[in-house]
Amino acid sequence: AFAERHRDVRVVSHPVNLGLGQALRTGFAHCAGDYVVVLDADLSYAPSHIETLVETLQATRAHVAVASPYMKGGRVTNVPPVRALLSRWASRFLAAFCPHADVSTLTGMVRGYDGAFLRALNLRSLGVEINTEILYKTLLLRGRIVEVPAHLDWTLQRQGARKRLSSFR
Repeated sequence: AFAERHRDVRVVSHPVNLGLGQALRTGFAHCAGDYVVVLDADLSYAPSHIETLVETLQATRAHVAVASPYMKGGRVTNVPPVRALLSRWASRFLAAFCPHADVSTLTGMVRGYDGAFLRALNLRSLGVEINTEILYKTLLLRGRIVEVPAHLDWTLQRQGARKRLSSFR
Protein backbone atom coordinates (compact mmCIF):
# COMPACT_ATOMS: atom_id res chain seq x y z
CA ALA A 1 0.00 0.00 0.00
CA PHE A 2 2.85 2.41 0.80
CA ALA A 3 4.51 1.69 -2.56
CA GLU A 4 1.23 2.36 -4.36
CA ARG A 5 1.16 5.88 -2.87
CA HIS A 6 4.86 6.61 -3.52
CA ARG A 7 6.02 6.15 -7.08
CA ASP A 8 9.70 6.08 -6.04
CA VAL A 9 9.08 2.98 -3.90
CA ARG A 10 8.97 -0.52 -5.35
CA VAL A 11 8.29 -3.78 -3.57
CA VAL A 12 10.42 -6.70 -4.73
CA SER A 13 10.02 -10.10 -3.15
CA HIS A 14 10.98 -13.73 -3.55
CA PRO A 15 8.17 -16.30 -3.41
CA VAL A 16 10.49 -18.48 -1.28
CA ASN A 17 13.08 -17.36 1.28
CA LEU A 18 16.40 -17.58 -0.56
CA GLY A 19 18.56 -16.20 2.25
CA LEU A 20 19.94 -12.79 3.20
CA GLY A 21 22.59 -12.62 0.49
CA GLN A 22 20.16 -13.34 -2.32
CA ALA A 23 17.61 -10.92 -0.85
CA LEU A 24 20.20 -8.12 -0.76
CA ARG A 25 21.48 -8.94 -4.24
CA THR A 26 17.92 -8.81 -5.59
CA GLY A 27 17.29 -5.50 -3.84
CA PHE A 28 20.56 -4.03 -5.08
CA ALA A 29 19.75 -5.13 -8.64
CA HIS A 30 16.43 -3.25 -8.48
CA CYS A 31 17.71 -0.03 -6.91
CA ALA A 32 18.57 3.01 -8.99
CA GLY A 33 19.31 5.71 -6.41
CA ASP A 34 22.48 7.61 -5.73
CA TYR A 35 22.49 6.08 -2.24
CA VAL A 36 21.25 2.73 -0.98
CA VAL A 37 20.52 2.09 2.71
CA VAL A 38 19.90 -1.33 4.23
CA LEU A 39 18.01 -1.41 7.53
CA ASP A 40 16.77 -4.37 9.57
CA ALA A 41 13.01 -4.83 9.12
CA ASP A 42 12.58 -5.48 12.86
CA LEU A 43 13.64 -1.88 13.59
CA SER A 44 16.39 -2.96 15.99
CA TYR A 45 18.07 0.11 14.50
CA ALA A 46 15.83 3.19 14.39
CA PRO A 47 14.88 4.63 10.98
CA SER A 48 16.75 7.81 11.99
CA HIS A 49 19.95 5.92 11.11
CA ILE A 50 18.99 6.30 7.43
CA GLU A 51 19.51 10.05 7.49
CA THR A 52 22.77 9.70 9.42
CA LEU A 53 24.15 7.15 6.95
CA VAL A 54 23.22 9.19 3.86
CA GLU A 55 24.54 12.46 5.34
CA THR A 56 27.81 10.68 6.22
CA LEU A 57 28.16 9.29 2.70
CA GLN A 58 27.59 12.76 1.25
CA ALA A 59 29.94 14.54 3.65
CA THR A 60 32.80 12.02 3.44
CA ARG A 61 32.34 10.83 -0.15
CA ALA A 62 32.74 7.30 1.21
CA HIS A 63 31.58 4.23 -0.68
CA VAL A 64 30.20 2.46 2.40
CA ALA A 65 28.96 3.82 5.74
CA VAL A 66 28.51 1.22 8.48
CA ALA A 67 26.20 1.75 11.47
CA SER A 68 28.24 0.53 14.43
CA PRO A 69 26.98 -0.02 17.96
CA TYR A 70 30.50 -1.13 18.93
CA MET A 71 32.47 1.98 18.07
CA LYS A 72 32.95 4.94 20.42
CA GLY A 73 29.57 6.66 20.77
CA GLY A 74 27.60 3.55 19.78
CA ARG A 75 25.54 1.49 22.18
CA VAL A 76 23.61 -1.73 22.65
CA THR A 77 20.33 -2.07 24.56
CA ASN A 78 18.47 -5.26 25.55
CA VAL A 79 20.52 -7.57 23.35
CA PRO A 80 21.07 -10.88 25.15
CA PRO A 81 24.60 -10.77 26.59
CA VAL A 82 25.77 -13.94 24.83
CA ARG A 83 24.47 -12.61 21.48
CA ALA A 84 26.24 -9.27 21.97
CA LEU A 85 29.46 -11.01 22.99
CA LEU A 86 29.38 -13.33 19.95
CA SER A 87 28.72 -10.41 17.62
CA ARG A 88 31.64 -8.40 19.02
CA TRP A 89 33.89 -11.46 18.87
CA ALA A 90 32.93 -12.21 15.26
CA SER A 91 33.78 -8.66 14.21
CA ARG A 92 37.14 -8.79 16.01
CA PHE A 93 37.93 -12.21 14.54
CA LEU A 94 37.19 -11.01 10.99
CA ALA A 95 39.16 -7.81 11.61
CA ALA A 96 42.26 -9.91 12.25
CA PHE A 97 42.07 -11.08 8.63
CA CYS A 98 41.24 -7.64 7.30
CA PRO A 99 43.85 -5.31 8.85
CA HIS A 100 43.15 -2.43 6.44
CA ALA A 101 39.51 -2.13 7.48
CA ASP A 102 39.28 0.34 10.33
CA VAL A 103 35.76 -0.81 11.18
CA SER A 104 34.38 -2.02 14.52
CA THR A 105 31.34 -3.81 13.08
CA LEU A 106 32.26 -5.99 10.11
CA THR A 107 29.24 -8.28 10.37
CA GLY A 108 26.51 -5.65 10.68
CA MET A 109 23.95 -5.20 7.94
CA VAL A 110 22.73 -1.65 8.65
CA ARG A 111 24.71 0.33 6.11
CA GLY A 112 24.59 3.05 3.54
CA TYR A 113 26.19 2.66 0.13
CA ASP A 114 27.16 4.80 -2.80
CA GLY A 115 24.63 3.39 -5.27
CA ALA A 116 26.82 3.25 -8.38
CA PHE A 117 29.71 1.70 -6.45
CA LEU A 118 27.47 -0.94 -4.87
CA ARG A 119 25.91 -1.97 -8.17
CA ALA A 120 29.40 -2.46 -9.66
CA LEU A 121 30.61 -4.92 -6.98
CA ASN A 122 29.54 -8.18 -8.68
CA LEU A 123 28.47 -9.85 -5.44
CA ARG A 124 28.31 -13.65 -5.21
CA SER A 125 27.31 -14.53 -1.63
CA LEU A 126 23.90 -16.05 -0.95
CA GLY A 127 23.94 -15.96 2.85
CA VAL A 128 24.95 -13.65 5.71
CA GLU A 129 28.53 -13.61 4.46
CA ILE A 130 27.44 -11.03 1.89
CA ASN A 131 28.06 -8.31 4.48
CA THR A 132 31.74 -9.19 4.82
CA GLU A 133 32.03 -9.78 1.05
CA ILE A 134 30.89 -6.21 0.42
CA LEU A 135 33.50 -4.78 2.78
CA TYR A 136 36.24 -7.06 1.45
CA LYS A 137 35.55 -6.10 -2.17
CA THR A 138 35.34 -2.44 -1.21
CA LEU A 139 38.83 -2.69 0.31
CA LEU A 140 40.18 -4.56 -2.72
CA LEU A 141 38.92 -1.74 -4.94
CA ARG A 142 40.42 0.83 -2.54
CA GLY A 143 36.98 2.13 -1.71
CA ARG A 144 36.41 4.20 1.39
CA ILE A 145 34.55 2.72 4.38
CA VAL A 146 33.44 4.88 7.29
CA GLU A 147 31.56 4.12 10.49
CA VAL A 148 28.89 6.03 12.33
CA PRO A 149 27.91 5.42 15.95
CA ALA A 150 24.64 3.53 16.12
CA HIS A 151 22.18 2.26 18.70
CA LEU A 152 21.25 -1.42 18.45
CA ASP A 153 18.10 -1.79 20.52
CA TRP A 154 16.20 -5.06 20.95
CA THR A 155 13.65 -3.60 23.39
CA LEU A 156 10.71 -4.01 20.98
CA GLN A 157 11.78 -7.51 20.02
CA ARG A 158 12.01 -8.67 23.63
CA GLN A 159 8.73 -7.06 24.79
CA GLY A 160 6.23 -8.00 22.13
CA ALA A 161 4.42 -11.17 21.28
CA ARG A 162 7.14 -11.83 18.69
CA LYS A 163 10.18 -12.22 20.89
CA ARG A 164 13.38 -12.14 18.91
CA LEU A 165 15.80 -14.95 19.50
CA SER A 166 19.44 -14.93 18.56
CA SER A 167 20.05 -15.78 14.92
CA PHE A 168 23.36 -17.48 15.75
CA ARG A 169 23.14 -21.23 15.12
